[in-house]
Amino acid sequence: MRKSKQRTVLVVDDEEFIGSILKRMLESVGHSVVVCSSSVEALAVSRTVEPELVISDFNLPGYQDGVDLCLAIRQAANRNVPAIIISGQTNNARKSQQNGFAFLGKPLKKMQLLNLVDNCLNYSAPVG
Repeated sequence: MRKSKQRTVLVVDDEEFIGSILKRMLESVGHSVVVCSSSVEALAVSRTVEPELVISDFNLPGYQDGVDLCLAIRQAANRNVPAIIISGQTNNARKSQQNGFAFLGKPLKKMQLLNLVDNCLNYSAPVG
């Protein structure tokens, strides 16, 4: 697999195991990854790290859900930060997509995730 241009990705999942798997997958293609285990931590970190992409679990403690967290990160950053919402419950896809976020069902498949990450980062890349 080819290495991607290094981009900063914020991963938010209250399950440490999922966060570490995502970190390894993304770092294997050259991305810089910061993992947070709560929405409160992620919102604080996003102010200093300035992620180019957020990957968040739908069900999070501290905010109503991962979609609300990603909307708060966008508002705090004052820019359109792309996001991928992950969940084992496919009925969560609707709210994610209505708010302009990609959705990926669990269990995650590595190639599907990496392709979606590339699509989100390339779609949001600045022109010029």
